[in-house]
Amino acid sequence: MHRIEKTKLKDVEIFRVFIFLAKNISNMTMNCPQHGTFYYFVRHTYIKTQLKIYFMGGILKMKKMISILLTGIMVFSCGVVFADKEANIIKPQCVINNLEKSSTKFNVSISGDEFKIDLKENPSTGYIWSYAIDDEEHVTFMDEKEIRPEIEIPGAGGNREFAFEINGDGVSTITFTLRQSWENEPLETLRVLVHKNGEEVFVQEDEIVNIIDGNNEEIYKNIKMTYNDKEIETELAPVKVDGVMMMPLSVVAKNMGYNVIWNGQTKAVEISKGSQWTSVTVGKNEYFRNKIAPQKLSSAPKIVENRMYVPVEFVVEVLGKGIRVEEGNLRFYDGEMAIHSGYVTHISYDETGAMTITISQVKDSTDPMDTVVIHTSYAYTYYNKTVEKGALIRVISPMMMTKSLPPQTSGHIVY
Repeated sequence: MHRIEKTKLKDVEIFRVFIFLAKNISNMTMNCPQHGTFYYFVRHTYIKTQLKIYFMGGILKMKKMISILLTGIMVFSCGVVFADKEANIIKPQCVINNLEKSSTKFNVSISGDEFKIDLKENPSTGYIWSYAIDDEEHVTFMDEKEIRPEIEIPGAGGNREFAFEINGDGVSTITFTLRQSWENEPLETLRVLVHKNGEEVFVQEDEIVNIIDGNNEEIYKNIKMTYNDKEIETELAPVKVDGVMMMPLSVVAKNMGYNVIWNGQTKAVEISKGSQWTSVTVGKNEYFRNKIAPQKLSSAPKIVENRMYVPVEFVVEVLGKGIRVEEGNLRFYDGEMAIHSGYVTHISYDETGAMTITISQVKDSTDPMDTVVIHTSYAYTYYNKTVEKGALIRVISPMMMTKSLPPQTSGHIVY
């Protein structure tokens, strides 16, 4: 009996020393995002082992639990977690920021006026996403929930889903912050731009995030932009969004000598130069010049890579500048342009594929006095609207025309 009690006491002392070492190892891994998982594993096994010792009194069961704990420490020391049944292996990095800016993404799903934003997070690190709406009359919070993996793994990350509803036309922002509850400063902050125009609802990327949206964007980095034959030096390239060629508004306007200011109250960009003034609002296809009645262009302003883009015809229609398209490059200059408007009555192509469009100011008219023949080509024309017979279009052309009947000219922008 004395021998058995001595053996139990010896094993208990060994176990206490082992727990002391385990706790110290846990403290040394406090800077690792997986330290929460390791700590809970040690604590859980420690409590379970104590119960085995005091209530079952079995030395062998205690030794078995110690073996399990040793195995767990070896696994966590190697930084290996088995992610699923297919034995996919995740190798954690010992850094606090488990959501690195270079890989952080949020996904958006839109249904009518309701949309959901999905963000990755790992609650075991203490970092959780929260939100703040700048205009609660425009956007209403609906629901928030945590989405866990189908297979529960200690320390594995998940997703947090936020649901919102947009209440009407306009623009607002939602600011998300990733922080621990006991910290004042967030680890990461991002802003999401939300805007509605009629039936269209857009949730655009801002700052560090990338989103999946409905826009079909093609960036043309090989296209050069010049103003009065001087190249506009910028990293921002023209972009074709849903078939419409668009330009970065701020950089082009500033190179032309305009003052460009962002108005946070109206969510609009204000452009001024001398007596000339205009304002452009994200999501609103309303453009005007010096407060004259607004008109529609081929697209409402878009946010692309955190910058406002407008259709290229904006330079002529609103700023009153000239434009040429040469081998796809955009040449802006001080000068007047002719703008022809009419219904498409005839379309023809030559052997090179160049399109010739005949338009009439009067629908279905064949009177040469009402018509203009416009020659276009993919080398010097941008088509911001599909050209179809019967469609009402506008065409930006040089001031010069032939003296023939009907007169003929070339077209640079069709919209």
